[in-house]
Amino acid sequence: MPSTTRSTFFTYPTKFGPVTIAADGTAVTAVSFGEQNLPGDRQPTALTTEAANQIMAGPHRPSTLEFMDEVVIGATLAYDPDAGLPTDAKAWLLVLTDARTAAADDIASYVDVVRRHGAMRVDVADDPDRVAELLRARRVLNPAMHALRGDSLNEDVAVPRGRLFDLLVRLAELSDQVGLPIGTAGHVGDGNLHPVICFDPDDPDQVRTAHRTHELVLGLANELGGTVTGEHGIGLEKLSAVDAELGPRLRGLQRGIKDVLDPTGVLNPGKKL
Repeated sequence: MPSTTRSTFFTYPTKFGPVTIAADGTAVTAVSFGEQNLPGDRQPTALTTEAANQIMAGPHRPSTLEFMDEVVIGATLAYDPDAGLPTDAKAWLLVLTDARTAAADDIASYVDVVRRHGAMRVDVADDPDRVAELLRARRVLNPAMHALRGDSLNEDVAVPRGRLFDLLVRLAELSDQVGLPIGTAGHVGDGNLHPVICFDPDDPDQVRTAHRTHELVLGLANELGGTVTGEHGIGLEKLSAVDAELGPRLRGLQRGIKDVLDPTGVLNPGKKL
């Protein structure tokens, strides 16, 4: 049966510059923020994180709220030119509602928020192919960033949502300092971001710099009141940052419990404890 979904485009003059909305149903909203006469020194990243925080504070809670920065957008388009991302965007949000009866109200709320925060472009879609395209753009983060230099270190930090912008600014500054690309995407709805450090695996200096940068990113998360692992666990790469995050008292308590349960130290020795 042919689809009856129609796309409608609206352009609104705003104090942030022209805002174009492409309306195509009521399920997924993809929002792009660019440099368009933003007031004062407001950055697209600041407006994006503020919009995300306002969405999360409102009554229409999304099931998914994803973010990409400019580095990731560029890497994604280089890796997959058909990803459907705008080439001039500086930041990107993906907002998903799975409400069965109130989707239209949810989407209207999201569109209102991002328009008031200076969105350059808003795409709204419930066509399955367009939904899949938007979701695919977010899911190619790792291979797209990996392809920039040939290898990458993928982080999994989380900070309070009120510190998201601070984290993104510090990551951009760190990238400039170390001379390696750091692109960030992730789940802004809960403050969990995935900075990706790109490097040439055949260049020993870049390899060393990347691993040193990894430690600095973990330190940033702790400094901003967050955690070095939002969802993927400690593993071995983040073990060095656990003491700083948890502090000696809690680490001592963990080790004491481990000693009681594993007095001979045979359970996964040399890992977290």
